[in-house]
Amino acid sequence: MAQKDEQKDKKEDKHLSLSKSKSIDWNALWAQVKKDQIETLDLTKSAISEVVFPDFELRSLRFIDMSYNESEIRTFKLPAKYFPNLTYLYLFEAKLQHFEVEGSLEQLNTLHLAGNALTDFSLSPAQLPKLEILYLKGNPLENIPKEVFDVKDNDYAFKNVWGDVGNYLKDFKKEDAVYLHEGKLILIGNGEVGKTSIRIRLLDLEGKKTDDDLPKQPDRTIGIDLAVDTYKVLSLAPEVTKLENPIDFELHIWDFGGQGKYREVQQLFCSRKSLYLFVTSTDDKAKESDYYVGYEYWLSMVNAFNYDKESEQFSPIIYVLNKIDMASDSSSKTINETDVQTYFKNVKDFVKIGCKPLHNFDSLRQLIRKHIPNMGSDIFKTPFKKSWIDIKEFLEKKQESGKTHLFYTEYITECEKKGINKDEAKTLINTLERMGYVVYYGDNPRLKDWIILSPLWIKDAIYKVLYAGDEQLNDKTIIKDGKLYPDYLSEIWKEYETPRPWYQRFSNLFKSKTKKYTNEEQDKLFELMLAYDFCYETKDNFDKTYYVVPALLPVERPIKADRLFGSDSLIYEIKFVYSPFIPAGTLNKLTVRLHEYIYSDWKWKNGVVLEFPNFSANYAEITESWQEKTVHLRLRGASLHGLYQLIYKELLSLNQQLKATKFLSKLDLSVYVKYRDKFQPLSQLKDFGVDLSDYDFMTQDSKSMEQSANKNDPDTDLKVALLNHVTENEFYKVFEKMQANTEKFEGYQSYRDNFMQNDLEGRTLETFKQRLKIFINMRLP
Repeated sequence: MAQKDEQKDKKEDKHLSLSKSKSIDWNALWAQVKKDQIETLDLTKSAISEVVFPDFELRSLRFIDMSYNESEIRTFKLPAKYFPNLTYLYLFEAKLQHFEVEGSLEQLNTLHLAGNALTDFSLSPAQLPKLEILYLKGNPLENIPKEVFDVKDNDYAFKNVWGDVGNYLKDFKKEDAVYLHEGKLILIGNGEVGKTSIRIRLLDLEGKKTDDDLPKQPDRTIGIDLAVDTYKVLSLAPEVTKLENPIDFELHIWDFGGQGKYREVQQLFCSRKSLYLFVTSTDDKAKESDYYVGYEYWLSMVNAFNYDKESEQFSPIIYVLNKIDMASDSSSKTINETDVQTYFKNVKDFVKIGCKPLHNFDSLRQLIRKHIPNMGSDIFKTPFKKSWIDIKEFLEKKQESGKTHLFYTEYITECEKKGINKDEAKTLINTLERMGYVVYYGDNPRLKDWIILSPLWIKDAIYKVLYAGDEQLNDKTIIKDGKLYPDYLSEIWKEYETPRPWYQRFSNLFKSKTKKYTNEEQDKLFELMLAYDFCYETKDNFDKTYYVVPALLPVERPIKADRLFGSDSLIYEIKFVYSPFIPAGTLNKLTVRLHEYIYSDWKWKNGVVLEFPNFSANYAEITESWQEKTVHLRLRGASLHGLYQLIYKELLSLNQQLKATKFLSKLDLSVYVKYRDKFQPLSQLKDFGVDLSDYDFMTQDSKSMEQSANKNDPDTDLKVALLNHVTENEFYKVFEKMQANTEKFEGYQSYRDNFMQNDLEGRTLETFKQRLKIFINMRLP
């Protein structure tokens, strides 16, 4: 036994922890590591401002962790020859400003540098021959494109970027670096507010356009359009860019149409390095048939798709009120700037303009120039390898020549000519895809052999389908009631316009050429629609295959649905509340994914009824509200667990998929249940011990749910009242209510005073709620 204890002590001696140290004697530390043959060294949560490395070998040391350091470390220069067996180096949030390795770390497998202040990472693959895992997210690196290193797999895990970073750094020569001084200017807002007129005026630098050149009502933008040229902002000064010399900056203008049914596709084109113009107008009013939404939807969409969590930076927005020349004093629309900036702090400026005739337009131009630096900290300084720029230009020339797509094999061949191997080529195409230059579906086995050179070609193809069933815009609709038969596609996808080459862009004498869709193109485009859940396959009464496009379903809810969900029915009501906005097309995609469960073909543009086949009558009516940012679920049946879980899991899946593919930092989904004629957050009701036995079906383990809900709790009314007070932020009323309704408050006054002093000053409402729940659990049975 003594021998075993001795071996155990010997094994434990190989781990040394100096966590939370305020000062470290480095010479003594390294001497102890060598003497005791330490293998793992824990220096986490310490206050290290300088690291003094040894001048002798530490062959035993395999693991060093200095994460969560409390002091800034200006330089971390690791001499590799003294750490020959170092395998894991964790420096997460260590407040590093500079990281360097002298020589080669021959055994290093994992290097965690996320969350620091590094502006440069230049370690070559030769210096890290056995490295498999590298985390760099959250650093303001200036020598690697952010799209290469600052990504993650999901909300909870960093992405290993060693493959992409290693490919980028291979053969990289700083003197050959090229800088892309360009980005997107995206116009968003409801239909008919004048976004296209603003785009035309911006591009008319010489002032040659007249009012007659602006679009009329029939010419309104459908979905998304791209200006025929870029908007050039000339001579940005060094004090703005922090560069040595003035530069010109190019903005590619994207014009997002405001029609409701087309917003589902718009999200495919949101990206970083963008400046947004949110455009409203003096006559911008609700149009029910067009799914009118207020500024909250548009600004929330921008925030969700473009928030950089590490730098706490949103894409900048300029709030534009158009058509002020058309407004009378009585009808003039005003902007509540205080309310807008309270909720959307990235709205940088407000401007009122007119396009017909021009009014205050120079102010808009100056604001665009002013806020280009807010598009991203790396917008001016990110270098790109010369070979990468060569490939980008190769793809652009293909697109300008009229090519809309390219086979992946052709792309690889061109990369190899430039000395780019297949692994680096994959990194490059994924980077260009994230930046919005191309569309590439590398994860789809049936689409991964395709590179889309013109994203607008994809957009146009999908819009042709939507337009073919839009009775408002098209009096000769092909698609009726959302039913798309395969033989319709040859008519819908008959021909398309090719982009004009650069030498024709300024001439009205040349028109865009048209080309016919090939059979292969039609097959690929339809596969893309299926991949994005725009439609689903089914059969008619004659066993003939057709596809249902939910966005083109009739508006009217089937009257028959009242038979299942009438006022005399026992209905359970649940709301899924999205924050900061509900993604366009959420219900459409849910309908596609769960179409096998549709009851009696009851579906419409904004709703669907499902039945769960578990030998009992269980039904769900699902509707969507853009204005309320909710999916509303009404359930009826005796065994609803399976049906609820089916719907809930699919909504979660859609949410996670969108967050992962678009690198969203925030898109929350909360569950509310109807309790006493009021929707309340499910999590809060459960924490306050409210009787939720009626909603047992919402949890996997219904028995544990019943146990957690005290059905005989005499203070249930009090707890619900407290919950309502918390929601209203009435902190003192909460405590007064508690004091008035129970005698179990020994020490109440001192607890309240301590709570108020220590926990409410500068703390969030959520902190208060958590502490209040603990307090209630202590004081109430």
